[in-house]
Amino acid sequence: MRPLKTQAALTIIAIAMIAVAIAIFITFGTSQMTQQGTRSAETLTSPPGQAGYKRVSIGIIPTIDSIPFIIAEKEGLFRKYGLDVEVTMFSSARERDAAMEAGRIGVAINDPVTSIILISRGSGAKIVSLLLGQIPSDGVFYILAPPNTSYGLESLRSIAISRNTIIEFIADKMLELLRINASIEYIDVPSIPIRYQLLMEGKIQAATLPDPWGTMALLNGARLLARDDQFGVSISMSTILASKNLLSREDAKEILRSLIKALNEALSLYKRDPQRYADLIYQRLQIPQALAGKYLPSWGGEVTPYPRSNFEMVAQWLYRKGLIHSIPSYDESVLFREGERIS
Repeated sequence: MRPLKTQAALTIIAIAMIAVAIAIFITFGTSQMTQQGTRSAETLTSPPGQAGYKRVSIGIIPTIDSIPFIIAEKEGLFRKYGLDVEVTMFSSARERDAAMEAGRIGVAINDPVTSIILISRGSGAKIVSLLLGQIPSDGVFYILAPPNTSYGLESLRSIAISRNTIIEFIADKMLELLRINASIEYIDVPSIPIRYQLLMEGKIQAATLPDPWGTMALLNGARLLARDDQFGVSISMSTILASKNLLSREDAKEILRSLIKALNEALSLYKRDPQRYADLIYQRLQIPQALAGKYLPSWGGEVTPYPRSNFEMVAQWLYRKGLIHSIPSYDESVLFREGERIS
């Protein structure tokens, strides 16, 4: 039997060891919990540089209208105005429209014809603003005849277009303003490159083409019959369209005003020095290399409220053609209307 003092000493030692073990467990366990809590916070927190920015997804296609978007992206202008922007380049307007209707993008470049059709279908989308076309010479469309021909518009029997699109609308309006016989037949050739090829090979009597294809055709010998900037008013325009999902956000107008500020600053940079962005534009917009050094899109206007006159002109044309069942209200279809502060 051990002496009492020895037993007491052993008891004290045992208690001390237990206390140390508990302290180690508590310290280690607390450390582990803190580390796990930190990891969870890092997972739930936006990556560095994302916090505080308003998220918006934008769909564009390789057309001249995309210029301010690709410049704003390159120069960091979206961030400057508090936006975290994801820009997706779609290969076709059909893919872009499908993405918007499916809710994958909140903002898209579009033309008034398609925009008003989408609005009339009850999509909940709205035209945010005019994008391209404040000045008639921005974004020109042409009616062209093949090389080595001599006839004029009065002799035309047919024109190749893309039916039920902005191309047909512009062809109609040009012929109307020129007071040309309305019996001209339209040949539906949806693909712009194929329409261009048929024109240059003389397999069609005339074609309606936008830039840069119109400029390339003229450089290669096509004959100019008409261009839409010769009438002193803007016929061809493009718009910014916002989806129902984006518009349902409380900060939708704030986001879209910030977007417009970024786009207008990008346009200011482009107007100041277009050549600085020539390589970027040719690469991103898939402009034919045959035009390198010979063509760079002009853009003299700004992103501004979409004019009521153009909205009503396009809507009435769509209604007459049976593409919409009723003419939608300008005030209910357009977010930033004439006379309203836009940025």
